[in-house]
Amino acid sequence: DRELAQAAAEPAEADYAVCTLKDAVKIASRWPGPGALWYVSQRVIVERGMEQVNAQIERILAAVAPNPQTAG
Repeated sequence: DRELAQAAAEPAEADYAVCTLKDAVKIASRWPGPGALWYVSQRVIVERGMEQVNAQIERILAAVAPNPQTAG
């Protein structure tokens, strides 16, 4: 809360502060103001190489998935 108060006080000439959506979810209810808290939302669009992205996701999922042969 001390860090939030400090961050809220820093943009004294602004009417708002900007953070990520992830941070806004965590701090919105505790934001002390006086300015409004705005957030930005991002997304990634893969323009090339989607096959490699999918292959990597499949490898990760295979590595964390329970093994049916050892599951009890």
